[in-house]
Amino acid sequence: MNENRVIETSLGYYISPLVSILLGIIVYKERLSWGQGIAVSLAAAGMLYMIMHFGSVPWFAISLAISFGLYGLCKKIAVLTPITSITLETLIVAPFALLYLSYIHFQGMTSFEGLSLTSALLVGSGIVTPIPLLLFANSANYLPLTIIGFVQYLAPTISLLIGIFLYNEAFTAIHSVSFGLIWAGLFVFSLSSIRFSGQEKRVPMLSKDSR
Repeated sequence: MNENRVIETSLGYYISPLVSILLGIIVYKERLSWGQGIAVSLAAAGMLYMIMHFGSVPWFAISLAISFGLYGLCKKIAVLTPITSITLETLIVAPFALLYLSYIHFQGMTSFEGLSLTSALLVGSGIVTPIPLLLFANSANYLPLTIIGFVQYLAPTISLLIGIFLYNEAFTAIHSVSFGLIWAGLFVFSLSSIRFSGQEKRVPMLSKDSR
């Protein structure tokens, strides 16, 4: 699915945290500090710069970002344990997956034949896939969407590193500017979050001493 669309896919995963942050502000009235606001602005500037040089409207990336942002919102709203949540998701998606597999089988487009390393890796991916989903579902119940949004920048960064060093994807000047702005935003956001956390810890201590 990602063939010849690696840049667009990465763009979608980079936009996704911004969608989560926007949903957090709109739905849960989450507020950003000045430092976090600057961080969001830097990340958004990186995204806009990449979109401006993309050459066309990246509908695939935009739909990916919106769908994953809504997925994170649903995870936060739903009062379900991670295991229950993943089980329900699997039950909902399974019929559509079986229909698709049946379709490509009758079209002669399947390549899953016999025992091989590729087949073993494909089956193993079914075991590996739920682990990050379970962790994500669990963390979504305890973290604000603003934090979840920025943590999600790790996935596209890892993907791009794999694309550059493993698949020899071109890393242009456009990528350098965009990712530079994004990582600057992450750095500012981290400093702001650490400072805010330190202030929260000092307030209870002061109130306790005042008694």
